[in-house]
Parts: sequence; C-alpha cells; structure tokens
Amino acid sequence: MSSGGYCRCPESKKPLEQRRWIVWQYRCNHSKFSGGHQTPSDYSALTCNSCKAVWRSKGAYVEHVPLGDLV
Repeated sequence: MSSGGYCRCPESKKPLEQRRWIVWQYRCNHSKFSGGHQTPSDYSALTCNSCKAVWRSKGAYVEHVPLGDLV
C-alpha cells in the first residue's frame, strides 16, 4: 500500500537496482501531531529523482532502495 503520487514514469519499469529512487524517511514519520519529531512507522517516504513523485510505502522493496538525504 502506498499513499501520494507514486512514480509512474519510465523509472518504475526498470529493474529496482537501476531506478532513480531514494528513501528519505526510512520507517519513520514527522508530523504536526508529534511536534515535528521523528516517530517510528511501518512506512518509508520515497522520491523518484526523475519525475519528482513523492510517496510513502511499507513494501518490502524499500529495503533495496538507496537512502538519500534522510530527514
């Protein structure tokens, strides 16, 4: 399950190791409810560096996406 506008560009058709995706929040969340502090989550936030889509996912593939500038 994901939320937001996930990547639908040609990157999403490539093998996972060739995609221009990064994880910038790994299994955490920052929200107004927590005062902007990091809280644990089953979901990670990802960005496609090609189409600039941003989405959250708890899919197993997240483990194989490189970490970017973590927030």
